[in-house]
Amino acid sequence: MFQAILFIYSILYFIALLIYLPRVVFQAVFRKKRTQILNRIKPNLIAENRIQSRKIIWIHAVSVGEVNAVLALTRKLASDNYKIYFSTTTVTGQQVARSALSSTVTLLYFPLDFKIICRAFFRKIKPDLVVIMETEIWPNFLEISRRENVPVIFINGRISDHSIKNYLRISFLLKPLFKRITFMCMQSDIDADRIKKIGAPEKILRVTGNMKFDYSLKTSPDKQQLLDWLGIKLRHGQESLIWICGSTKSNEEEIISSLYINLKKDFPGLSLLIAPRHPHRGEEVANIFRSKGLRTCLRSRIDMNAADQEKSCDILVLDTVGELAYLYEMGDLVFMGGSLVPTGGQNVIEPAFFGKPILFGPSMTNFREIAEIFTDRNAAVQVRSPQELETQARRLLQNEAERSTLGINARQVLENNSGAVEENLEVIKSIINN
Repeated sequence: MFQAILFIYSILYFIALLIYLPRVVFQAVFRKKRTQILNRIKPNLIAENRIQSRKIIWIHAVSVGEVNAVLALTRKLASDNYKIYFSTTTVTGQQVARSALSSTVTLLYFPLDFKIICRAFFRKIKPDLVVIMETEIWPNFLEISRRENVPVIFINGRISDHSIKNYLRISFLLKPLFKRITFMCMQSDIDADRIKKIGAPEKILRVTGNMKFDYSLKTSPDKQQLLDWLGIKLRHGQESLIWICGSTKSNEEEIISSLYINLKKDFPGLSLLIAPRHPHRGEEVANIFRSKGLRTCLRSRIDMNAADQEKSCDILVLDTVGELAYLYEMGDLVFMGGSLVPTGGQNVIEPAFFGKPILFGPSMTNFREIAEIFTDRNAAVQVRSPQELETQARRLLQNEAERSTLGINARQVLENNSGAVEENLEVIKSIINN
């Protein structure tokens, strides 16, 4: 019965790919994603001689957020002499992983979920264990892992308010899949209860916390040079203030541009660094601000070695990958995007690491627990509308002491909730060394 379900799923998955094909072709031609697409079909890996005493772990993280959350755990496993293969689904996730981990892991893209493709990946990598971040459940991948006798564990697992409804609709498919999962480490009791309702047996569940609270960031001379240079571009005099809007989504930038113009009247020294969630939208976002007469720069067009560039700008659009996390350090106030529009919000951990005052909007369903912890501990302010965002931003820009309090509390939240990396590390080692 289950094999019949898998067969039907594979047909539907293939049809979905055919529907998606025009976009794939567009991305391959215009966004230079041909390599990513091909490498999800055939593993572009050099066969390595297996060192008998060295066990192999395949870690998968979908995109930037998951990659950043699993960096510390990956480094610890690599330092313990495990051979690490690290896959991502997105190009941006791959770029961040390459920047942070290229010297310690072998990077690849996650395979398309067809049995023949997944089998080729497993037989090329020959993992002793697969570790998947959060709740990326791929039926054919899990079936092949069972046939290849490779245990699979999920870490930092979560079930969002939106996805629980969809998972319950297909629980008849998911219940057999849980038999192919060795262990699931969930972020919270709520996530554990939800996955049990879907069909996961309690014996494979453990609440280990959210690894995103264990966030750390290593600086470097080139990143410090970047901070110094962009500080020159954005700091204007003694009353200078920098507002950072991170990971914004479509329709938010237009709102932010209007709010910025209003705030600029009261704070002439206010500059804005805005980072769209998808960097390829950089030119589109820049044009929104240019159309309102604002001096706007694109980060990708700034050459830090050129002496003849314009010295400053009001708006800097960050259309690069892997820099935003470092640039939060220069902000006086941070707004997390994806939260004024109904897309589920973005993670506030990166600005909290630098002790920054944080604002976010009403849509935080993808980071429900984190948002609640931060607001309950006066470590962030949640607003319900663009008007309230302007009111709260103005209030905080006027009050340095309150900004400082929020920032100190945000940093304290990270310290009080850390430890999930070690919890998950304990689970991984207990399984792979068993």
